[in-house]
Amino acid sequence: MLGPALRVLAALLFFDLATPDTVDGFFYTAHVTASVLLFLFELLLAGALVVSVLRARLVVLLGLQFSAGLVAMFSQLGVIRYLSVGILVYHVAFAALLVSGVRDLVAEPRPALTMPAYPN
Repeated sequence: MLGPALRVLAALLFFDLATPDTVDGFFYTAHVTASVLLFLFELLLAGALVVSVLRARLVVLLGLQFSAGLVAMFSQLGVIRYLSVGILVYHVAFAALLVSGVRDLVAEPRPALTMPAYPN
């Protein structure tokens, strides 16, 4: 599951970076579309990681990511003026959640591969 998800994430990030929003109307629309898709996919992947590896710190990071996403969304809509801060916090929270969640996912022992505990 994680390999294909990371490939989609890389493709969306490339699409987002390859569409500068200052060129013209088409590029602006393409950039906003790419950004929305990237944000939604990151949120979906973060949610899947939180469900797979339920840890309090992951829930906190998901809440921070979601809140920063709201800041970015309302800034994009012109309600507030903190777009860069919202984007930065959103991606930093997602990166921390991704690293921490994957580390915990890989580190969890698999019952078929662990030795049973025998009383002494």
